[in-house]
Amino acid sequence: ARVPAAIAPSRTPAPPFLGARVVSWRLEELLPLIDRRVLARARWRMRPGRKAGQFLDETLDLLKERGIERFSAVYGYFPCRRRGKNGLLVSHGAKEEIFDLPRRKGVSLADYFAADGETLPLFIASCGAALDALEKELFASDRYSRYLILHGFGAELAEALAEAVHQRIRRELGLAGKQGRRFSPGFPAWPALADQKKIVRLLEAVRIGVSLTSSDQLLPE
Repeated sequence: ARVPAAIAPSRTPAPPFLGARVVSWRLEELLPLIDRRVLARARWRMRPGRKAGQFLDETLDLLKERGIERFSAVYGYFPCRRRGKNGLLVSHGAKEEIFDLPRRKGVSLADYFAADGETLPLFIASCGAALDALEKELFASDRYSRYLILHGFGAELAEALAEAVHQRIRRELGLAGKQGRRFSPGFPAWPALADQKKIVRLLEAVRIGVSLTSSDQLLPE
């Protein structure tokens, strides 16, 4: 599971660096960020309680047994400026990308950035190839229940990892309150899924093993 995102903070403070960096967290550091009620109800379709706790313990034991205990993201800060009504021009060195961010109810994400220059935080978080390979192994060996449990956990773990990156960015920029909302391509406020190509290029996401399919889906899934 993976999460691509940009953060629109409404007038970005000075970033601590420009460009992209790889960061990682240990599994135990991410566990407090996992919403166990969402994990049980939305991912596993069951009530929170002893059985869900047992599934979680078994999943964590399996990951530790396989040595899958560290998860990475790539994030960074890029000079940008609003271009026209809905465009956002993002640059880094020789790289330059334009995002077209259409209006919904009269508002575009480009409105959050100044025409005279700002900074755009971007990141991609991934649970990695090892967890993806384990899911495929369980599915191929007909352990469907265990596969579904691990797949659901991976989806929630990806959200926890994204939240860890989001918190880091907000902390580095000194954002307060609810400043700094997270947006991803393929959703109503940013419908162009193909923009994931541009994010992958800017962040050089191959450094954490993330690539794109021909239909612009990120891999690992």
